[in-house]
Amino acid sequence: MNITRDTVLKENYTFLVADAQGNILDDEHGLYNLDTRFLSHYAWHFGEGFQTLLAHTPRPDHFVAHYADIEGHAQQLGVHRELELADTSLTDRLVIENTSRERRSLTLELEVESDFADIFEVRGWRPPQHPGIEAKSGDNRLALHYRAPDGLEFGVRFSFDPHPDSIDGQRVRFRVTLEPAASLPLEVTVRLDSPGQGHRPGISYDSWRRGLAQVTVEPRYQGVLTRAIDDLRALLLFTEHGPVPAAGIPWFVAAFGRDALLTAIMLLPRQPQVAVGTLQYLAAHQGKQRDAFRGEAPGKIMHEIRFGELARTGQVPHSPYYGTIDATPLFLVLLHKSYRHSGDLELVRRLKPHWEAALTWMLNDGDLDGDGFLEFAGAEHGRGLTVQSWKDSHDSMSHADGSLAPAPLAVSEVQGYAYAAYLAAADFYGALA
Repeated sequence: MNITRDTVLKENYTFLVADAQGNILDDEHGLYNLDTRFLSHYAWHFGEGFQTLLAHTPRPDHFVAHYADIEGHAQQLGVHRELELADTSLTDRLVIENTSRERRSLTLELEVESDFADIFEVRGWRPPQHPGIEAKSGDNRLALHYRAPDGLEFGVRFSFDPHPDSIDGQRVRFRVTLEPAASLPLEVTVRLDSPGQGHRPGISYDSWRRGLAQVTVEPRYQGVLTRAIDDLRALLLFTEHGPVPAAGIPWFVAAFGRDALLTAIMLLPRQPQVAVGTLQYLAAHQGKQRDAFRGEAPGKIMHEIRFGELARTGQVPHSPYYGTIDATPLFLVLLHKSYRHSGDLELVRRLKPHWEAALTWMLNDGDLDGDGFLEFAGAEHGRGLTVQSWKDSHDSMSHADGSLAPAPLAVSEVQGYAYAAYLAAADFYGALA
């Protein structure tokens, strides 16, 4: 992936990674939902001579491009394209226009493929292993289907307007003839059949912007601020418990305990519903048992949850994975800040079993020697995160001479989180008394 040039779109749990022209070609490109790649190839071919004159993303769920066949100094044929990503669909709208003085013909060809790979396979954990993908086509439809080893069924359905002239395997052709100054709209709709992706009420971009309208900058920086606000909205995952910010786009479109909690803290003055959704979601996935493979313990707040095939079948521990030292105290910190912001004890009262379980973890499993400090013990190499604080990559922290600090790393801010969590609990007990 070329992070400086590739096109990236996101809405809820669905995201797209394509090249600068908006085509899904190879490597890590794809259309993903809930950690499964539904499209591994989606590319338009307009013929020789076409070049890309414009390509940009005016909003994190929209892509706009203009392709042109230029002879001499003038465009002869143009293709205006808009991609719109929704919760479980992708709409691809094209307008083909003849700007020459002659009647012209054009063949547009669309190639599509799917491997239904798990995101960890795409990122190199192992090569994708998904035999038995079925393709069905008719006059105006094309569908791809995959049944996973755990019995879940996945599908991609394509519809076309107008009807294509031919569908040959997974290659779709449109033959267009236009008089001078004429144009023709063409639309492809891609629908994802994704188990577990139920519809949840979201937050529109307009509503999100209104919630942050009091944040102002000098007029010359307004475009930067608007994009930053839209990017924050794009991070949101809409769950049954409320909105939860994902950790990052594209490869971390998932709920991460630490990332969601810190983001919710920073958004709290303007978007308090994110704090409520994050707290309720993490409470629902709080540790209940002891599982060394997933780093789980009763009361512990998760680090990361994934929904792909490898997580569902237990080949990776992210169902969820609990390898984090700081998410559990941060859970209490966010709850306390939310209470202080709203003055409403109802959420504190409702989540009491969860913040008390988090406290119990901090006082026992989190502090095995009883010295009042949280202990640091990373997972064995190859079995989870060896560094379980921010930043959690194995090579994130170095000594002054540049040598890597060996794990486990006892970072100071975590003890500050723990102290703040104990103060929060004391305030809860006082208020509830």
